[in-house]
Amino acid sequence: MNEIIYLEPDEEITSVIDKLKASESNSVALVIPRGATLAQSIVNLKLLKKAAEGIEKEISLVASDKIATNLASQLGIAIYSKVSDAQKAVSPKKAPAASTLPDHDISFKINDYSAKASGSVDEDEAIPMSDEELGEENQYKEAISEALKEKDETDEMPEIEEKSQEENEEDEEPEKKFESKPISEKESTIKEKTDNPDKEIGFSRKPFIVIAIISIVLILAASYLFLPYATAKVILKTDDYKFEDNITIGKDVAEISAKEMLIPGKIVEIEKEQSKSFDATGKKDVGEKATGKLTVYNDYDDKPQLLPVGTKLSSGGKVFLSTKEVSVPGFTFTILPGPKLVTNPGTVEVTVEAEKSGDQYNLAPSNFTITALPADKQSKIYGRSTTAFTGGVTKEVKVVTEEDLANAEKQLKEEILTNSKKELLQVAENQHAAVIESSITEDIVLSSASKEVNSENDKFDYTLKLHLSTLGFSQQDLFSAVRQAVELELENKMLINPEKSEVTYQLKESNAGNMVLAIVLNGKVATKLDEEALKNKIKNKNLLQAKSSLIGDAVISDVAISIWPNIIKRTPVLTKRIDINFDYSK
Repeated sequence: MNEIIYLEPDEEITSVIDKLKASESNSVALVIPRGATLAQSIVNLKLLKKAAEGIEKEISLVASDKIATNLASQLGIAIYSKVSDAQKAVSPKKAPAASTLPDHDISFKINDYSAKASGSVDEDEAIPMSDEELGEENQYKEAISEALKEKDETDEMPEIEEKSQEENEEDEEPEKKFESKPISEKESTIKEKTDNPDKEIGFSRKPFIVIAIISIVLILAASYLFLPYATAKVILKTDDYKFEDNITIGKDVAEISAKEMLIPGKIVEIEKEQSKSFDATGKKDVGEKATGKLTVYNDYDDKPQLLPVGTKLSSGGKVFLSTKEVSVPGFTFTILPGPKLVTNPGTVEVTVEAEKSGDQYNLAPSNFTITALPADKQSKIYGRSTTAFTGGVTKEVKVVTEEDLANAEKQLKEEILTNSKKELLQVAENQHAAVIESSITEDIVLSSASKEVNSENDKFDYTLKLHLSTLGFSQQDLFSAVRQAVELELENKMLINPEKSEVTYQLKESNAGNMVLAIVLNGKVATKLDEEALKNKIKNKNLLQAKSSLIGDAVISDVAISIWPNIIKRTPVLTKRIDINFDYSK
């Protein structure tokens, strides 16, 4: 079985020999691409065959190229038409080796197309083909001659196919001998033209000159028709014009309607969340209240006086409250020697607690007034402490208030709106939509504080998430609808330079999915003119004639015409190469 070696189109003979040496198989099939340089030279194939014989390897070729097949056949190298044939070692279609060819010389007629350089070859002169004298250049001529010979005989080289055993037996018949052929009529004609180059060249120039002249004429004609371009600036007599109306932008509107003054809109929206830390401003007294005991005296009458829980007793502006209900006994009488009558006030001990916390309520022994009693009783029914009050401690902490939370939400909302409105405008711009900032609405999606009201904290975090939205629209749609509405209103007049007309708009009202704008357009109008009729008037005229043909119109005050290229002094023949621009005097 043959070992298959695939060659590159430009692979050198030395590289192929190296691959043969590296092969471990004694039988190698070389797959040669069509047009490969190796198979175009009989010298290369002879060297390849000799090298293979030197290393005792049998080589065969897989090729479909006619030249490669022809050259290999001359050298007796086996030829396969398919790789599968080579792998299976099916008997190839094999040309007789050079040694089996007849002894007489094989000659071919070769036309030399460089006769001027090397001299003409006489048509009776033959070039003998032998392995010793064949050079690199001669093998190309020999390949060409062989191809011509094959064309004369079969007009096409038959495709090599796998044959049956019976056909292989028929192939064992003696091969037909190659016969030298006289030079063909085609080659004779080529030789005649080569021998008379001046006559041939002179004859071939005539059609080219005619074609060149026709091409130049066509180019000039096309240039005259399609190259010139003219612009006519027509100054019209105009009147001031003002258009006012309302236009509705709707998210459900599909297309522009100038009659109904409707244009499509689309919702532009973003969500923005922000958190921030705030200081708590509320204060809370968490100190301790002072407590103590005092004696309440009743020197007012002999009847008991009831003091309920929470009775206020004051000393030096400090108020204390009784912790339980007590009854102060009435006074008693004592008769002393003399005789002398003495009253003895009724007394009761009362425990009190400071109304507020703080160390300022730690009072030394003091007198107390019962503020709830009428003024006439306060001097007769009173309290007195004999020991200092204790336990009062001053301590104040910060707490979160409702006002703190409200202020935090307000501040965050302002900050988010300031930054997010700019972002929303940028989103609208990216979507090629115009928006009116005053139409932007915001909805609170999330509002939360890290601390509750009255919680003891110096700081708290607040988070706010807003949803901002508005209705965006195309200014081009807006201007287009307004201009169409103006055209419907003007009828026999036209708006001059609509793009230069001043269009202003402001928000009138906005609701879910719709927005109404008040529109004002200020511009110039003139009597309507037919552009195509004006183009026909000035086409194919010189500048003076073209200008004069328009100036006569009653509504036209002036005309300025420019032509490109400026070396051409006539307006274009084709009206599509003329542009009409209307304007008005400033």
